[in-house]
Amino acid sequence: IITTGAGPGTNQHTEHMVDRTPGSPNITGMFLGDAGVFGIKTRVYFRVFPKQGEFTYGAFQFESFEEMWAVFSKLMRVNPYLYTRMVGILPVWEKKWTIFYVIRGAKEEIAFRKAWLETLCREGGGEEISNTLARDIIMTFSGRQLGKYYASRGKFKYFEHILRKSDAPDFLRKQEGFIKEKMSAAGLDIYVTDSVKYIVPKERHSVVMGHLYFMDEGKMNEKEKEAFEQIGYEEVDHLLEYGGFVEGAQGNLTRKSASVWQPEYHRFVKAIKSALDPNNILNPGLWRL
Repeated sequence: IITTGAGPGTNQHTEHMVDRTPGSPNITGMFLGDAGVFGIKTRVYFRVFPKQGEFTYGAFQFESFEEMWAVFSKLMRVNPYLYTRMVGILPVWEKKWTIFYVIRGAKEEIAFRKAWLETLCREGGGEEISNTLARDIIMTFSGRQLGKYYASRGKFKYFEHILRKSDAPDFLRKQEGFIKEKMSAAGLDIYVTDSVKYIVPKERHSVVMGHLYFMDEGKMNEKEKEAFEQIGYEEVDHLLEYGGFVEGAQGNLTRKSASVWQPEYHRFVKAIKSALDPNNILNPGLWRL
């Protein structure tokens, strides 16, 4: 059992955790996203920040994706961020892309950030919508909505990935075309009950983006359900060939991701795996190891 981070593991004269990097390489980072192939995590420490009690939210709609994306990109560049949470979203029943935002902080800070954000949205062609409509739109993207309305009566799948911000608009179009073509060829498009396109900031230079499809599972036979799952794997290959990254580190997704690793990188990870798990008992097979 080892303790990573600047603390007892890297300085035996202290009991306090300080940071990940002082006194050693960032070994903590090595265990993040490894899907459990490097070790069993027995205890995790994380930072807790005070949660401001004040918050506000709202949304602006745009006539085109291009208008929305120009404002979305600009908001990602403002430092510090004007928003606490932000998503660009288009449910199938809406005709306009929407930027939904949440701002949390002190009352004066919220007012300042909100005014700046609203100015950028209006200058970019955005039209503010009511909070009621904003809630209706964002709820199509929420976990509570999925559990309440879809998981109990149907099937849903995220085609969700990480891309460079500059690549996102092009891939979003290609992804939609790829999925629709595959769904139509398999005769599955008739079972689509709802869908959502979305883009969420990850870092200043990258986004999480994708499509969320809801299917009428009760009308699908087993062969059609398998075909739907297969489209998901084929779409991941399409993403990786484009140069994107899979959102998620489990099961087949790890093997898909590792299929495009450079040989040197694969040998490096395999060497770490062999040192930490010489008998290959920790989630064997993940990452093609």
